[in-house]
Amino acid sequence: MEFFYGFYQGVGKSMEPALIEGEVYLVKKNPDYIRRGDIIVFKVPSLNQIHTKRVVAFGNETVEIREGQLYIDGEKYEETYLLNKNKSDNLKPVDVPAGQYFVLGDVRSISQDSRYYGAIKKDNIIGVVVQ
Repeated sequence: MEFFYGFYQGVGKSMEPALIEGEVYLVKKNPDYIRRGDIIVFKVPSLNQIHTKRVVAFGNETVEIREGQLYIDGEKYEETYLLNKNKSDNLKPVDVPAGQYFVLGDVRSISQDSRYYGAIKKDNIIGVVVQ
């Protein structure tokens, strides 16, 4: 199987410290699979923009945030990549549609992510950041 890679530049601070604003990073296009915790580059059709966020939930899962803590299908999920958890950060349970991905920024207070524009369809994923 042939792999394709591309370079993208970080825009904004919502993925720090994993990705620094202005940093150029390598992206594996059309990945065979996506894992929870992967950072992906994708198109947001409703905004006509390209974003970079972290995958936290898959289709047919329920995602929720209570007092800054992420829960997937009611189970607490530890996010070791977060520098700070905002206790005032809450998200009522959201059912992720089949075949889609729920993404969040690592700096939730400034991130536009699936909480705003919904889950991401696989067809809108450009690739996975290679670290």
